[in-house]
Amino acid sequence: SVDTNEINAEIKTSGTYLRLGGILGYSFFNTDNSINSTLSIRGTTVKPVQTSGDLINATGTSLNVVAAAQGVGYVRNEKGSVEFLENRVQGVINVAATSVNQSSAVGAMIGEAFRVNLLEVVNNVSSSDLKTSIENGTAGTTMDQFSIGYVVGHAHVGDKVTVRDNYHYGSKDVNANLAVGLLHSLDTDISAQN
Repeated sequence: SVDTNEINAEIKTSGTYLRLGGILGYSFFNTDNSINSTLSIRGTTVKPVQTSGDLINATGTSLNVVAAAQGVGYVRNEKGSVEFLENRVQGVINVAATSVNQSSAVGAMIGEAFRVNLLEVVNNVSSSDLKTSIENGTAGTTMDQFSIGYVVGHAHVGDKVTVRDNYHYGSKDVNANLAVGLLHSLDTDISAQN
């Protein structure tokens, strides 16, 4: 659980395999499907080190994979829950790549939530741009998908996803025109209102 923190960050990389976030870059736990656990992030503020600067700057022109967000880059919690509630995140995300080799995602709150049983993203605010050269639904290749969402880039959810009352303010992130860039669900109860 991450509650009521203030984080100042600046991430700059030319790497090609990236899981980047202002709060968490990579969270992979609970591979035992019998355990029900919860990752909860609530009331946290993320800001770039430099006022109105980049929070994440991925400078490579060709990437293997990227999952990036002002909040959590990549989270996997099989049979568990992820709660992202009442957070305030800001700082430009800049992904310079024109192609990726594997499915990738950029979001304000969460880049990619993969194999999460219950996902709740409620009452969050993000400001600053999510800048990518790749459009939502494409990857620069014929094999994979690039997803960008102004709340969640890619959600792969088992039972329930709730995305509501989230606000994003950006002026140059024209590719981020959906709350959830890509949603994969299996018998999922979907509640979306942004």
